[in-house]
This record gives sequence, C-alpha cells and structure tokens, in this order.
Amino acid sequence: MSEPFATFLMPIYASISWLLLLFRSHRGQHLLPISLIGWIWAMVNIIRTKRLDLGIVTFGIVLLGTLVEVYMTHKVSSSSENISLGRVWWIKWWLTIGCILVAANFSLVVIFWDSISKELEKSKSQTWMKVFLSYCIIMMVFWIAAAFKNQVRGENIPATYASLDEALAK
Repeated sequence: MSEPFATFLMPIYASISWLLLLFRSHRGQHLLPISLIGWIWAMVNIIRTKRLDLGIVTFGIVLLGTLVEVYMTHKVSSSSENISLGRVWWIKWWLTIGCILVAANFSLVVIFWDSISKELEKSKSQTWMKVFLSYCIIMMVFWIAAAFKNQVRGENIPATYASLDEALAK
C-alpha cells in the first residue's frame, strides 16, 4: 500500500521545526516559517475535509505575533526615530501563549486518541496512524519547548527583547 505524502511530510516538518528551535531561536523569527506552514496545513485540512482544524486559529495566533515582532524589530533596527509603542513584553507573552495553545491543540489528538484512531482506521493505514500519533506527541513537546524558549530568550541572550525594550523606551 502506498502511503500518502503527509506520512513523510510530518516527520520532515517536525525535524525542521526542532532544528530551527535549537539553532535559530535567538529571536522569535524561527517561529515564522513553522507557524506559517502549520497554518497553511490547517487550511488545506479544512478545505480537504470540510471540518474545522483548530490549527487555523492556534497557528494563526503564533503567526500574527511573529509578524508583529518581525515588523517591530525591523522598525527599531532600521530607524533612528523614537517609536512610542512602549515596552514589548506583550509580544513575548503573546507568542508564549500562542505556543502553549498550539501545544494544547496537538495534545487533543493524544488525549482523544482512542476515539480518533477508530475513525482514522477506516481510511488510513496503520503506518500512517503511528506516524501521525508520534508526530502529534513530538510537536506537542516541541511547542511546549518553544513556549519556554520564547519566554526566556531575552533574559540571557543579547540583542533580543532587552535591546528592543531599550530602543523603544528612548
């Protein structure tokens, strides 16, 4: 039996997500491609299945927060004028809460796996189901780690929230 493309795409997406978190997370911009792909994937699921995928909301929260952060970081770094937006603690919390919501979304699959697997076994192979459950567990842990990393990244790494706060406070 030939496996659908998503069977291979899930572990690739999870691996790239972890690599970006481990090696590119000194700023929150690593969340931009991860949340964008997740948001598009959720949209495709909605179109394909005609059912709501909560990823459209949860990934959208992270995507929007990341876009705001990228915009504000670019605005501060490319301008010598004073930006009166106040402190940026809310971006940090927005992204942290967004990451927790995405993790919660993935955890729903794990929590309700018994009923979900009964429905999926009608149309999916055992291989696909094992990959999907593993993917959901790995991505749940990833988004918890991303929330933690986001929350602490400005505390010990220069040129992140600390310097952005200082530039905005001028």
